[in-house]
Amino acid sequence: MVTKGQLLERPVVIPGGEWCLDGIYLRGQGPGLLLASPLPGGGGSMQNPLTNELAYAAAYAGRASLRMDYRGVAGSEGQVSDDLEAAVADLRLGLDFLLESTGAPRAAVAGVASGCWAALAAAMADPRVDRVLLVAPPRRQGPPPGTPDYATLGRPLLVVVGELDPASDPAAELSLTTGGAHGRLKVLAGASAGLREALTDLAHLVAPFLGAERRHTDEDPRPRGKLF
Repeated sequence: MVTKGQLLERPVVIPGGEWCLDGIYLRGQGPGLLLASPLPGGGGSMQNPLTNELAYAAAYAGRASLRMDYRGVAGSEGQVSDDLEAAVADLRLGLDFLLESTGAPRAAVAGVASGCWAALAAAMADPRVDRVLLVAPPRRQGPPPGTPDYATLGRPLLVVVGELDPASDPAAELSLTTGGAHGRLKVLAGASAGLREALTDLAHLVAPFLGAERRHTDEDPRPRGKLF
């Protein structure tokens, strides 16, 4: 039995052509949020703290979310691949599952760390993605070949970086987001790698990013605004 304020999440199996992927689905309305965890080459998995934070924030906003492991990671079948196209193919399987579960025709995608590059590429490859959130893209390491530019995305984009994160480059992100008509940048003051100092601030961005007007609490019923 789920009580008021309690999140209902369940492990799921995401069917694919040659293998199945494991994931965690948090119940809610659509449009939902698909999470692109850090890529396997950097030891990434859906258990990343930032991935979890985004999923919970979406759930508290009343939206469904799906976080998943790429092929060969944890319980997902197949061989681990560092290829960006493989990560995009896996994310599109996740998108199929999320849209079928919510009954919505579209969803948002959020990338974390190196998963930002997969989120961008998946959005470019699939018009069912209607907005993109990138959290802590490792700009100083550079995106892998085949990663789309922000300006070519053509959909609402929010980039969130920590002010003191050594892997991020706020100045470069500002230049890239202002170069496209739909881009916005949020720099979390005082936040370093992993954004540990600003997880609450990050969570507060999710509802307006999704276009949800989440209420804070029963005692503080002010609705949040929308970013897009």
